[in-house]
Amino acid sequence: MKLWRSSLLVSAMTMLSRITGFAREVAIASTFGANQWTDAFNVAFRIPNMFRRLFAEGAFSQAFIPYLASVKHQQGDEGAKQVIDHTANLLLWCLILLTVLGVVGAPLLVWLMAGGFATTQQADLTVELTRWLFPYIALLSLVALSAGILQTWRHFLIPAITPVGLNVCMIIAIYSIPTHTDKSTGIWYLVAGVMAGGICQLGLQIPILTKMRLMPRWDYKLTQLKSAWQSPHTQKMLRLFFPALLGLSVGQISLIINTQIASHLVVGSISWLNYADRLLELPVALMGVAIAVVLTPEMSRAYAMNNTLKYSETLDWGLRLILLLGLPCSLAMVILAKPLVSAVYFYGNFSAVDLHHTSQTLTAYALGLLGAVSIKILAQGFYSRQDVKTPMQVAIITLVFTQLLNLILVSQWSHVGLALSISLGWIFNALALVFMLVRHKSFVLQKFWGLYVLRIGGANVLFASSLIYALQWFPGEYASAWQRWGYLLGVGIAGLSLYAISLWVLGLRLREVLSK
Repeated sequence: MKLWRSSLLVSAMTMLSRITGFAREVAIASTFGANQWTDAFNVAFRIPNMFRRLFAEGAFSQAFIPYLASVKHQQGDEGAKQVIDHTANLLLWCLILLTVLGVVGAPLLVWLMAGGFATTQQADLTVELTRWLFPYIALLSLVALSAGILQTWRHFLIPAITPVGLNVCMIIAIYSIPTHTDKSTGIWYLVAGVMAGGICQLGLQIPILTKMRLMPRWDYKLTQLKSAWQSPHTQKMLRLFFPALLGLSVGQISLIINTQIASHLVVGSISWLNYADRLLELPVALMGVAIAVVLTPEMSRAYAMNNTLKYSETLDWGLRLILLLGLPCSLAMVILAKPLVSAVYFYGNFSAVDLHHTSQTLTAYALGLLGAVSIKILAQGFYSRQDVKTPMQVAIITLVFTQLLNLILVSQWSHVGLALSISLGWIFNALALVFMLVRHKSFVLQKFWGLYVLRIGGANVLFASSLIYALQWFPGEYASAWQRWGYLLGVGIAGLSLYAISLWVLGLRLREVLSK
């Protein structure tokens, strides 16, 4: 299957998961608004998600998928199956230990993440929520293991659609809250929805793994655990895992610092940041994550075959596609932030104040969208070469850069300044990764990039101008939902049509970009 077709498939399934994710956030926003309960839940949910990104979808996937693809290429399915069995058994024991530590250490984790909560009651609620939500990381880590196996065998559909399970379960949980239930009680329905969603996601993966005969062989004997630990495969993978873990820890330290800062700001700041971030996650997932999922095995195979030309061309294709899609998306979210937030969230208990602050936060985030999406591709460029040290070094420098910006911007613009510093950090990180790839001679920019950028830039000037002009026709946040969504749909279709025509007039053909 051609890469663009695989990317399109993953993007389509990711779109479905993000649409249900939006429905989930709309349900939360309209039911709870932005207050001390949503702040508590967002912090509690962020803690296991932080560990998930750090261990499961982070360092583990970055070490596991490239190494598994390399072993599969060199030793065939039998060698790869041995890696799967050893990895699965070690991972299970690590998850049990991590879950126990997380439940016991919940008060410390909450203090580290949100020591600025205004009341003891809010802090205590967050601790209790964290204890009930922490086992979610174990479920999602096993999901990440399954997804890594399936992606290595070029089966992208199930891993891409799996997140829908979480969203559907949480939506069902929210609408199961009895009428007139107070918010402090209703928030526990969200916890039940999260845990049911984790079980559902894992359940979606098991049938396809069984059918493909890739289900790990579980062995709980300590002798087998020792054998798996001492396996050459495990030792090689650990040499990739720990530097990757250290590099990703830098990003999670940044998340902890940013959440800690937000907890000291006005009540609702964490929720405003979260609502805006959820909107930004859609294009990041549709472009960055979807393309990276497809490119990682391809780049890993190219590296294993010592085919530097194919490796560079594959990475180049991903960056071309990111620029083509990411720049207009960033401009649209910056210009149409208020219409977008009002269409998605402005219902029920989501107030006009929440709309104002979330819109401003989204604008700040969207300025760095192109950087956030590019990082997904560029980092995989290093991980595919089994180089985890360079992204770690860049991440450390970016952390320092971002926190220096926080000292200046947060004091001026509160939570919006926090979002802006994160946004500028994404851009800095992406540029640094490109520089290091070129410096290491792993990536060579093609000669046509200069003309390509000029064409994309010219088309986006016209695109942005059309959106600014269309902004005057926004019916307002108090218009009906049909009017608000109709406005966004109409402006979106007209703007994208103008963008496509502009690209054609400027001489850029889609087949040139998708020729991979």
